Amino acid sequence: MLYECRANAVIMSDDLSPIADKHLYTRLREISTVPCIVLGSKGEVERMMAIEDGADLYLDRLISHRILIAHMRSLLKVYSRRK
Repeated sequence: MLYECRANAVIMSDDLSPIADKHLYTRLREISTVPCIVLGSKGEVERMMAIEDGADLYLDRLISHRILIAHMRSLLKVYSRRK
């Protein structure tokens, strides 16, 4: 999908079974340089691993839409400066 739609950012759930493993974030970084926010409710170790493997942020699934949008806007600003 990332190839087809030319996304400016990715927001994904941490339970994308059957591909929900650490290799998902690593693979995302191999094929794309867009910001990536993961939404979920896993423990500290899983959150840390997602960030270390390529996710920019791991936010609680219960986050408000306004806060999620603020985080995404912030990431888009940072990424636009890198180009």
